[in-house]
Amino acid sequence: MSNAAPSSPASAASAPSNLNKGFVISLLFASHFLTYLDRAVMATAIPFISAEFGLSSVAAGSVLSAFFFGYALMQIPAGILADRFGPARLLLTAVILWTIFTGMTGLVHSLAAMIVVRVLFGLSEGPAPAGVSKTIASVFPREQIGRTNGVVLSATLLGSAAAPAFVTTIVLHWGWRGAFLSLLAPGFLLALAVYRVLGRSPELAPAKHQAERKDIGGSGESAWKTVLGSSQMRWCLATTFIASCVNWGLQNWLPTYLLKARGFGIAEMGMFASVPYAAGALGYLLGGYAGDRLFVGRRNILVLLCFITSAASTYAAAVASNGGIAVAFMTVTFLMLSMGLSNLFSLPLLLVPVTAVGRSFGVINTGAQIAGFVSPLLIGAVLDASNQNFSLVLYLVVGLLVASGITASRIR
Repeated sequence: MSNAAPSSPASAASAPSNLNKGFVISLLFASHFLTYLDRAVMATAIPFISAEFGLSSVAAGSVLSAFFFGYALMQIPAGILADRFGPARLLLTAVILWTIFTGMTGLVHSLAAMIVVRVLFGLSEGPAPAGVSKTIASVFPREQIGRTNGVVLSATLLGSAAAPAFVTTIVLHWGWRGAFLSLLAPGFLLALAVYRVLGRSPELAPAKHQAERKDIGGSGESAWKTVLGSSQMRWCLATTFIASCVNWGLQNWLPTYLLKARGFGIAEMGMFASVPYAAGALGYLLGGYAGDRLFVGRRNILVLLCFITSAASTYAAAVASNGGIAVAFMTVTFLMLSMGLSNLFSLPLLLVPVTAVGRSFGVINTGAQIAGFVSPLLIGAVLDASNQNFSLVLYLVVGLLVASGITASRIR
């Protein structure tokens, strides 16, 4: 079994890059860190927003899901734009717009306005993953993609890890609105950095990507046939959807779980909620290394092992006798889940030629973000129907992890 792209002229379409790879990976890391910090702030702030607005668990879930609705809508269009025009302008525009809507989140005073702003925030942040993935595929050689992707993806959970302590500190002094408004300055600084490092690079300019597509016959129609005609991509999409239901469900509800089910205080929650997220960041790094070095051509086996181990640790967390033990097992869950996801999200960059990477990642990430929309609502509904029984939610997570392991085994 091989998880490599088929041999084609497109596979070698990108010449070696002259960009400073250290600068590029640092910038992409910072981009992912800030995108996930921006969205994770809501997961930590939602208990305080719910208290102010008087929200039920289902209503709180709708706020958490609103972002993913807009985000999912943008994945395929963003992939097309990244393939056609290159990633630099796409990423720059995304950073500016998502920063504006992050700040606006802190200014709303009703549930309806909150949902509208969060949908717009999702639409604005939606192009970022395609821009980042296209940059990686354009700048780094294929044998380094797994490790590079692992480093960049580790920033996603480092951003999530930073959010609980960041939000609780600001909430205690300036309220939940201050947490969103304080992210305006970092966002605009990131936009300036994207412009200086990527925006003026001829290698990532629109003309470069249009010429590359013409030289290798990379029409939009043939790129779509490559992506949608692959059974490997279809199994990859199914696995990504199921695993992302787990990933986003846990990330969005973990702070509330610690507060309500395990009885943690605000400051205590801010500290302990960061631990599983930090373990997840380590998991992305370890997963990228293991996929490139130890499971070359067999990444699906690594994904299967990681998801089954994650299922076992989630069950242990559900039956744990106290909050500290539960956090320890949830830390293992996030570690192993992220190791699997690191390799799962590398596959769209490896299974297709470089000219179809934007579309490939757009399709896969659409599945992930639809899961992000569904899972917070589903968990909120389960909690309301079960009198806030978080153990039932964790048993549901165990089943989803086993299912995602089974579908991962079919990626051949």
